[in-house]
Formats: sequence, C-alpha cells, structure tokens
Amino acid sequence: GLIRMYRQRGQAQKAFDQCVKLDATLEEKVPDLSKILKNEAAFHGSSRRVGADGLFISYDFSDSDQAADFEPLSSGTAAVEKGVFQLSSEDFSLWMLRNAEFDKEIDVEMTVTADADALIFAPFRTWDQKGYLLTLGLEGTELAKNEGEKVDSLTKNEKSKLPKGKEIQIRLLAKNGTFKVFLEGQETFAFSDASHTKGRLFLGVMKGTLTL
Repeated sequence: GLIRMYRQRGQAQKAFDQCVKLDATLEEKVPDLSKILKNEAAFHGSSRRVGADGLFISYDFSDSDQAADFEPLSSGTAAVEKGVFQLSSEDFSLWMLRNAEFDKEIDVEMTVTADADALIFAPFRTWDQKGYLLTLGLEGTELAKNEGEKVDSLTKNEKSKLPKGKEIQIRLLAKNGTFKVFLEGQETFAFSDASHTKGRLFLGVMKGTLTL
C-alpha cells in the first residue's frame, strides 16, 4: 500500500510564534513546523518539500515503524506487516497523523482493499471537536461537519461507493473548502464548505478491516 499526502503550512508557524511571544511558557508545547518541512525525522515515511509551504509524504509500509505515525484516537488496531498497513475496528476507530496541523489543503492517495463498512477521512479537525468527517462506505459517501458535539450531515452521494473485497485506488482531496473523492481516477463525489480549513488529519475504519 502507498499513501501520499500533501501538506500546506500556510500561516500556522506564524500563529505558533505569536503564541510564544504572548506566553513564553508555551515554547516547549508548540510544534516547530520548519523542522517538519526540512524533514528532520518528523515522519517515518519518506518526505520532500513541495514549494515553499508544502510537504509530500509517502508510505510504502516496508518498515513496521511507519505505523507509529498514526496515533490512535479510539479503540482499534493498526499494524504494518509484509508491506501493508491494516486498520481494524469492531465499531468505529480513528488514527491521527503525527499530531500535525494542516492548512487549506490535504491530498491523500492510497491503494485500499476494504473488508469493512466504511473508510473514514477526517480533515481539518481541532481539539474542540470541530472539523469534517467524510465517510466512504458500501452505501455511498457522506460528508458531515462537527461544531463541537453537534454533527450536521452536509450531503450524501449514494453512487460514490466503497467496493468490498476489491483492491482500488482512492484519492481524497480537501482543498480550500472543496472536498472530492476519486475512485480509480474518476471523480465520484464533490462538495464545498469552507467553515474549517485548518486542523489535524484523521483516517479511520468502520466495522471491519482496511488494508492499505
């Protein structure tokens, strides 16, 4: 399996620097994004800079240490073995990518075999439970938005379905308020909502196993 991710730093580092100016005790708590962009061992996958503010990260899952980049938010298992990455859950589980904050654009490409009800793509999520939840499932694709504990379904597309038991190329794009799903290179889902454009990235699975 292979995952490619494109990350926009944007104004995040400036915001972190301003926080430290206002409160010096925060210096050890905020991330230094310049180190991430310089690839100073921030990720276990391979990475390279793209332009001034982007980072391209790829995983071939040849090393079990790559699983450490995906931090569990809830129950479930994640493991790298024999060149694949498996996410499993009896219910609903999410994993966060390295506690890294993304700004304006997240572009994920992966090869997936699903023995599960759904794949979860959750971009631009914050610690106060704001952000998005895109569910690519057997019955179609749904985009929902979190505003704290409140969850609103924004749209559903019953034609954009995750095939079960079949290897498929998937691209998930969140860019400047537009969300798109591509299956085998064909766009199957699109919707726009720009309420949240900065936050962390989570990937997850619902009732079953995803093999990447």
